[in-house]
Order: sequence, then C-alpha cells, then structure tokens
Amino acid sequence: MKVSIVIPQLFYDLIARILPGFLFLVLIIICNPGIYDLITISNYTAGTNFIQSIGLGFYFIIISYFLGWLFNIFTYPSQEKSTKNANETGSKSLKTQYQWIRLSNPEAGFRLVKLRAEARMLETTRTAMSVVVIVGIISLTIRLLNPSPITAGDTNYFGIRHSIIIVAAILFYIGCFIKERDAWDTYWGNIKSIYKVLHDKDDPIKGLKRKKAD
Repeated sequence: MKVSIVIPQLFYDLIARILPGFLFLVLIIICNPGIYDLITISNYTAGTNFIQSIGLGFYFIIISYFLGWLFNIFTYPSQEKSTKNANETGSKSLKTQYQWIRLSNPEAGFRLVKLRAEARMLETTRTAMSVVVIVGIISLTIRLLNPSPITAGDTNYFGIRHSIIIVAAILFYIGCFIKERDAWDTYWGNIKSIYKVLHDKDDPIKGLKRKKAD
C-alpha cells in the first residue's frame, strides 16, 4: 500500500465529500429534528455506550460520504471545465502535467490534491445547500399551513427555525459560488507553476520502470 497515494485520497474524500454531506445533515436535522430518528433507525441513540457512539459516528461518516458523492454528481454548473480551458496552455494538457507532478514529486502532488478537494468541496456544498433551501421551504410551508397550538418549549411556532436554516443555506450557497471559480483557478494555476518548476528532460515514468527492472 503506497502511503503517498492512500493518504491524499482519504484527505480528498474527507474535504470534498464527507464535509459537504455532514454540513447538509446538520442543517437538515436542525430544520427537521424528526429526520434524525429516521436516519438512525428510530430509537437508536448515541451515548448508550462507547462502542455504540463510535458506531454511530462511522454510520454518519458513511452517510455523509454518500451524500457528498451524490451531490457532486448533480452539481451544475461546475466551473472546473471552463477554468481548465482558460488555463490550458502548452503542448501537454493540464491533466498530463498533473500526473507528471504526482509521479515525480508526491509532496507537490498532495498539495494539488488538497487544492482540488477544496474546489470540489465548494461546488458540492453549493449543490447541498440548494437542496437544504428546497427542503426548508417545503417544511416551512407545511408548518405555516398546519399551525399547531403554542406549547411550552415550542421554539418553532412560526417556523423561525426553518427560516434561519433557509437563510443560512442561502448564504452558504452564495459564498461557495463566489469562491468556487477562484478555487479552480488556483488549482489549475498551481499545476502550471509547479510543473514549470519541476519539469526537466527526464520522464518520471521511465525512471520508475528502470527501478522495477533493477
């Protein structure tokens, strides 16, 4: 197992998939607390014992990963391709330059993985927040159309909690949308600059083949 490959990939999954999915879950559960019981299979609760708490943590990590992966699939429009085309120069494509960097200098490759993960996180979170807004509006509409009597401890009689989550999700969406293009520009720009610094006449792939042959 190559640590230089596994660790960057896990790091990428954490930033680009798990974090957006986890943020989505947090906002959705705050907006509709009943969802927590639904996704944790009814009466299962954390804190019963240490092992169950760890199990619940891994359970939410898996759900967050799946949601982040799903939101990434439906992300539109992604600014990855447009920024790539704007930065594409030279005889070698940016993707080829990235692979060259990854093989010749794993540390620099890890730096690029981090930058790509940050850009992917922004666009995936943007998609997740649009879903939060839609769910929040539907929940708020249902709440307002079917008001319940004011009771002690009711903190959401007029849908205040729903409204706060909707506003928060909109702000997250706007922030991610604004920073997304800059993040992709930074990623592609770093590929060009790092490749220029590291590039020489030797092909790192040939070097690896020679080592295997020896």
